[in-house]
Amino acid sequence: MNSSLSPTERRWAELVRERKYPPIVIEVAGAMGTVSHQPSHQWTLEEVLARDPMQANWDPESGLPDVF
Repeated sequence: MNSSLSPTERRWAELVRERKYPPIVIEVAGAMGTVSHQPSHQWTLEEVLARDPMQANWDPESGLPDVF
């Protein structure tokens, strides 16, 4: 894996590669994780995923949940 990626970016790539979360969910959670250093009410990527885990029932071809 590209060593120039940040730890959060590496985590996104791992989750997408393992097909545990669709790419769009990882992107949204990651955007929240980038502000985790801010005071209260900001979650890290891990906290976002832990609070709202998504099942692996998504279409790997489109990268979208099966509901779409």
